[in-house]
Amino acid sequence: MGKVCAGIVLYNPSLDRLKENIKSIYNQVEEVFVVDNASNNLMEIKKILSKYQRCLLIENKKNMGIAKALNQLCSKAYKDEFEWILTLDQDTVSPENLIERLRKYSYGKKIGIICPDVHYEGINSLNKQNSSIKTRHTMEIKACMTSASLTCLKAWKEVKGFRNNYFIDYVDNEFCMKLRISGYKILRVNNVYISHELGELGTIKLFGKEIRFSRHSPWRYYYMIRNNRAFIREYHKYIPVFKEKLKLWYIALIGAVTAKNKKETIRYIVKGYIDGKNMNRRI
Repeated sequence: MGKVCAGIVLYNPSLDRLKENIKSIYNQVEEVFVVDNASNNLMEIKKILSKYQRCLLIENKKNMGIAKALNQLCSKAYKDEFEWILTLDQDTVSPENLIERLRKYSYGKKIGIICPDVHYEGINSLNKQNSSIKTRHTMEIKACMTSASLTCLKAWKEVKGFRNNYFIDYVDNEFCMKLRISGYKILRVNNVYISHELGELGTIKLFGKEIRFSRHSPWRYYYMIRNNRAFIREYHKYIPVFKEKLKLWYIALIGAVTAKNKKETIRYIVKGYIDGKNMNRRI
């Protein structure tokens, strides 16, 4: 494996969590690139980054979204001749030796992403795995989160990066789909874990069954619904369409039932569904 860097996308981050984030990854990579999407606490962010010599900040004057910021990180890394980039959410704290443990699986043919397993904070169990999977070091999967994923920059370039107009949700799903269509593998390392925050968690009873959910803002449901529908429309030849549509309606139902502001949330859900049909595929 060649040169490895890390890239972090910021938008109004918790400063304490950001400190942990950078501290945990800084000595594992050659450089850390940071894109800030017009955070309100930018001055405080700059003070934190100033303590690290190998940190480069890219400032956006407005919130350009996760997808655009990820492309900015990858573009900078590619120009600086890095071969791999570890993309991180602003609240991700990397385990010790994360890079070392992921990169040893980078020598296979057409590896697009190497990722860890994920432990969702607030949910006790790790991702369900059967006994046969547990015995394997790695497993080829269909998609993974961008956070703590080690991405091959050659592959990123070949598939023309992340879809900018997705903005936030389904950004990782769409990128992983393009990689797989182009023949790249996505590997999960089963004995490496990261923690991921799900936001405001709650439980409801639906059809007699207790269901855990993560509550989101109305505008977030807009992107979830819009991008899910656009994803189905674009990649219907490669996915189980009925299953994906069920997921779309499940998201809509959970949003409508659990939202604090139901009227506004439903309005955003409907708008997302309509806009998802008309979304430009080429952007």
